[in-house]
Amino acid sequence: MAMDFPPTHGTGKLEGLPDDLFQFAWPFSNALRPLPFLELDNNTAERSMRGIAIGRKNYMFVGSERGGKSAAIIYTLMETAKLNNVDPQAWLTDVLSRIADHKITKLGELVPWNYSPET
Repeated sequence: MAMDFPPTHGTGKLEGLPDDLFQFAWPFSNALRPLPFLELDNNTAERSMRGIAIGRKNYMFVGSERGGKSAAIIYTLMETAKLNNVDPQAWLTDVLSRIADHKITKLGELVPWNYSPET
């Protein structure tokens, strides 16, 4: 049974990888081809964390446990809004302007997954 290996750029092997490793892994990668919904990498998850990782040096204001908890709450609110296809800035602006006059029994209307802009 012949296996089709990807090109090796004329060197005879992939840079830094032993031939044995590639010969072992290639049949398994072909087994996943019929399942296109499976991602072979975690680029999506890493891209979503990129802003936090890049900005880590800029977050000197955190500096305390209370500041860290506040930052975690804000990150959670913003990411939850994004996951629910709600513009985080517009949502937070609207919620902060409405929350003082909003009934406490109806606070569930303001969470991102139930949110609808006030008309």
